[in-house]
Amino acid sequence: MYLHLLLVLLLVVSSNIIIIIYHYFHLYQHQYSPL
Repeated sequence: MYLHLLLVLLLVVSSNIIIIIYHYFHLYQHQYSPL
């Protein structure tokens, strides 16, 4: 039970980190790209 909750929490945190990194990368590209 606790293990399942921890796994779900880890999945949510990792997906949030991936989304944040993706958004920062996208912003970085738009900021420094002429297009």
